[in-house]
Amino acid sequence: MRTRLLKISSVLLALFLVALCARQVDLKGLRDLAGETNLPHLFLASAAIALIPLLKTVQWQVLTRSVKNIAFARLFQVMAIRLMSVNLLPSWFGEALSLTWFGRREEIGPKGVLSILALDHLAEGFSVLVLFAVVALMSDGPPWMRGGMTGVVVVTLLFYVFCLFLARNHRDEEGPNSGGFREKVMGCLRGWGRHLQLLRNVRMSLLAIFLSLSVKGAALVALFLIQQAWGLKLPFETPFLVLAALHLATFFPVTPANLGLFESALLLVYRYLGLDTTEAFGLGIMTHLVFIMPYLLIGSATLLVGTFRWEKSPLDPEKRPVLAEDNG
Repeated sequence: MRTRLLKISSVLLALFLVALCARQVDLKGLRDLAGETNLPHLFLASAAIALIPLLKTVQWQVLTRSVKNIAFARLFQVMAIRLMSVNLLPSWFGEALSLTWFGRREEIGPKGVLSILALDHLAEGFSVLVLFAVVALMSDGPPWMRGGMTGVVVVTLLFYVFCLFLARNHRDEEGPNSGGFREKVMGCLRGWGRHLQLLRNVRMSLLAIFLSLSVKGAALVALFLIQQAWGLKLPFETPFLVLAALHLATFFPVTPANLGLFESALLLVYRYLGLDTTEAFGLGIMTHLVFIMPYLLIGSATLLVGTFRWEKSPLDPEKRPVLAEDNG
């Protein structure tokens, strides 16, 4: 019941934010802009976003080594469904759903899944810090972004110190199942820390961050191509500023597919750069569609193929499909 209320609340919040952004939009002007869109540029932008599941799969091959060696094809299945889930459902729910299935299928347990997720968020966090540094060097940006960027820097560094502490104070055995609450928590954390050993390997950590930066590069290329599709002449640093604003707006993902949060961030940034409300809102909607459609298509295709070929169905990890032979 509580989960259902959270879902309904997130949808209502998303609709409210979109309606708030669209208050002063000229619908006729919006249709004219859409009619003048350069479709080849949009196709190339979508292709850039479609590279992200591949890049994230390579990154997760690095991150999962301390837990289990998993074949590229199997990790790609996980990543395709994960990205589809977080861009279709409220992010926290889609993340939990996809990673729970991943942990059951690969039999790596909750601690293994949490460690991989923590390492992923750390690599993502440090790549975002690099993005913020570039933005700070190239442009002052809107005043509301400065405080937000400082907050993200502090949270990322604190989380890194916490995970590094766990990695350095881990235990090879599981934590105690008896004792007081404090003993159980500390035992669980030390047991979890043994899956965070990647943090002690500088070369592999830098590789994970580099792969996360490559994801940011694909998103920047897509943003630039979307602007070109509408024939907009904006400063060179615009894609960097827009991507930084998106990370700030979606730091706490509370709406399905970040609907409303995504459009609000782009509206504020493009208005700051001098576009009128209609152009800024239309560009926000177009950008959001380009950013989520490749994930939905790739994830849906993966689910369709997986129904017949995976060892265990993502919808029911305990049942084995019988519609096709398993070739390993």
